[in-house]
Amino acid sequence: MPPVRALVAAALLALILVPAAGAATIRGTARNDLISAADGRRDTIACLGGRDIVTADLADRVAADCEVVSRRVSQDTTTAPGAQHRTEVEPGSAAFGATLVSAFQVGRYPDGGAAATGFATTTDAGRTWISGLLPGIGRSSDPTVVYDAVHGVWLIATLGITNGPSSLAVSRSPDGVHWEAPVTAASGTGNAYDKEWLACDSGSASPFRGSCYLVYTDEVLGRLAAIATHDGGLTWSAPATVTAPSLQGFAAQPVVRPDGALVVLFLSGARLQAVRSIDGGVGFDAPATVSETRDAFWFWPQRFRAPALPSATVGPDGRVSVAWAGCELRALCDADDILVADSPDGVTWSAPRRATVSAAGHVLPALAADPATPGRLALVFYTGPGRTVDPFLKTSADGGTTWSAPQRLDTRPIGLDWLAVAGGAFLGDYVAVSFVQGRPLPVIPIAGLPRDGTLDEAIYVSTVR
Repeated sequence: MPPVRALVAAALLALILVPAAGAATIRGTARNDLISAADGRRDTIACLGGRDIVTADLADRVAADCEVVSRRVSQDTTTAPGAQHRTEVEPGSAAFGATLVSAFQVGRYPDGGAAATGFATTTDAGRTWISGLLPGIGRSSDPTVVYDAVHGVWLIATLGITNGPSSLAVSRSPDGVHWEAPVTAASGTGNAYDKEWLACDSGSASPFRGSCYLVYTDEVLGRLAAIATHDGGLTWSAPATVTAPSLQGFAAQPVVRPDGALVVLFLSGARLQAVRSIDGGVGFDAPATVSETRDAFWFWPQRFRAPALPSATVGPDGRVSVAWAGCELRALCDADDILVADSPDGVTWSAPRRATVSAAGHVLPALAADPATPGRLALVFYTGPGRTVDPFLKTSADGGTTWSAPQRLDTRPIGLDWLAVAGGAFLGDYVAVSFVQGRPLPVIPIAGLPRDGTLDEAIYVSTVR
């Protein structure tokens, strides 16, 4: 990617001279410009020459000559006492046709969860967006989204954060915009559950077509557990054991192959492992090791929280791919790369290989497969030296063997002290990317400079051409 330069002084001066209450007309230069216009005003932006990156509000008019545009699709307006405002973090997303639905934490608490779970939805491939808060969901965490194509319903699962019973709630919507009161999918004693994730089986050749699975960590029983629904999330089965207590497991990522096989990627100690079910989530094979894992979490500034969680996806040919942050391929574990591995069946796995490498290190991978094109992948991640981070996008046309140059998605480095605090500066334990009509749409938190003691961390969706 060619170097990106800031706006020349004349262009910056033109922006500064616009009164704060009014709209601005911003014109780039013939160079590679960084244009920050997510300022709450209705701006008009033209980029002109070069390869340009823009951050903008939904109401802004951005010319077609701007190659990379990250729009703010939601903003925290909650006021819950004790929560950090304005913060939106940890997005999940899913897509079907021209619709993409994302879900994320709104108003993050320092000691866990957020005041609400928000959503942002496009039904026209990213041209327009509707956002809001899920009804009936209070303090919650770990949002995950999926579409059940057989029953025509969107599902968002959230982890309830309370002083009483632990619970997993599922919200249903026919259009990704209007949401029903949540269904309790599972409940337990104390803070029993963590890191739930959804996957649906819509394969035309699958004997379990129309089933959706919710896999989660059950910390009381020391296992990964899976529950299933066969009626679009209205009712859920009793939990099946994915891993025995001796193996435990954390950060499950379930995917469903076109033949109906459910494959669950998870961390167990210093290993990334996979298990498969071929009977609709009732029983699971013995686990297969994808990779031994090491991560340089200690190397990142102590104020930054970025656990090395996996992100899994499955292509239309049934190939399962997984990405994670680790330093396994470095002689010195001084920074993390984003590593990828793949499997034709969820049982036999390739050796890990680098998708990214730099001295700065990379974290928070999100991996997605194009549902229409075998081998086409999109990878989102964050990188940055010292006290800042930046989001990037890479794509692959050959299943992750080779990758495009990294494309930056923000216009200025994000200071760690611009972010919510939750065991360190917090973007989330994961971020998201989904293909919509052949184009990857990253869903990412980007933070601006705090003003008057108020944070400015919001959810953005990026388009790249």
